[in-house]
Amino acid sequence: MKKRILIAAVAVILCVVGFVVFNISRNGSAKLGNSEIVTEKGLDKMKEDAKKNGQRVEEKGDQIIFYNDN
Repeated sequence: MKKRILIAAVAVILCVVGFVVFNISRNGSAKLGNSEIVTEKGLDKMKEDAKKNGQRVEEKGDQIIFYNDN
């Protein structure tokens, strides 16, 4: 019984990891709760989309801040 639970738990973890990897490779980003994992490709796309939508993008060191001035 414990072996079945362990196998099910591993299967769920692998599904979640696979989903995150799939989203990162497809979109360049993946949301996990309040956090977001973003690749360079995804970050460039986010900056372009923000500028198209009239948002202000500001880079401070290793942080990038998106302002919605609307």
